[in-house]
Amino acid sequence: MKIASTIKVFILLALCAFCFTSCTTESYAEKRNKEKKAWADFKTANNLEISTDSAYCFNRETPWPENLYFQTHRGAFVRLIKDDTNQRHPSEGNTTIIRFLSYDLNWNLIGGNTGTSSREGEVSVYSPNGTDPCVGWNDVIPCLHHGSEAIMIIDSQLGPTDQQTNVITTIVHITDFSVTN
Repeated sequence: MKIASTIKVFILLALCAFCFTSCTTESYAEKRNKEKKAWADFKTANNLEISTDSAYCFNRETPWPENLYFQTHRGAFVRLIKDDTNQRHPSEGNTTIIRFLSYDLNWNLIGGNTGTSSREGEVSVYSPNGTDPCVGWNDVIPCLHHGSEAIMIIDSQLGPTDQQTNVITTIVHITDFSVTN
């Protein structure tokens, strides 16, 4: 009899724990709504000027104003800090290396790869419609030349897998961009 009541208590506690965790877990939709609000607040707080006019943006000298970002056709954002149009521009099939620091919208460092040896950084073969390293980065790569420095802002849906899973918009400071072949 004692075992039966112990089992009942255990089941009751397990159900309570399940209910508690299911009640406190945010749904994906809730996380996306939170992300969208954080992005809207970030744009307002930083007085961002977002433009889809490539001539307006790319005919400027670098560095661009701190609040000016070009929006790509799929929604990634880029601000050029250093860009020499006389340097090599990436073409489909080129290997690119991106050295970067990654931040959340509060400018807390959350990752990066800034190695200094010749192949350290995020190495990928550029493809305009590719997903390696992610859709957002592939949208920004055509905006850069060998040796560029830029800031890109990538919504979770355009970011790498961990960013999609965690539903987080990231600010990526590209400290060095290389086209190797």
